[in-house]
Amino acid sequence: MIRAEEPNDDEAISGVHIRAFGGTTEAAVVESLRGQGALLASLVALVRDRVVGHVALSPVDVGGVERAAVALGPLAVDPDYQGRGIGALLVDAFLQHCRVRDEGLVVVVGYPDYYSRFGFVPAERFGLHYRDAGEAFQALEVREGAAAGLSGEVRYHPAFENA
Repeated sequence: MIRAEEPNDDEAISGVHIRAFGGTTEAAVVESLRGQGALLASLVALVRDRVVGHVALSPVDVGGVERAAVALGPLAVDPDYQGRGIGALLVDAFLQHCRVRDEGLVVVVGYPDYYSRFGFVPAERFGLHYRDAGEAFQALEVREGAAAGLSGEVRYHPAFENA
């Protein structure tokens, strides 16, 4: 089951990120986004009422245009539950949530082989760049034409820099 984060999920969400990534960086990013009011959405995957996966939605700036797109991530699934399609369910729910919110453009840094199945393409096709992420930096128009007029460097929320 996928649902929106609830107030008592904080520790479980942090635990999923720590176990999935083997460190605290991603958990700190989520906590910082939440603390700064920049966690636009936060979805969790539950198995038997236990949080086993999480994905965050946060704003990004594109070419100096504030909040021109949104970022998918961090995305994490507890290692004990990986390989069961939970990550894919979270991504699908995330993208549906973006459509409901009328978000136009989603960016992600991740494995192209994984995210391409959801329709993500190299962000450079839209003239978008993020540091030296190369092909790992991808984008998806969830609303047709959303990337029109946007180009340049993408800046994630400062929470990603300060974690």
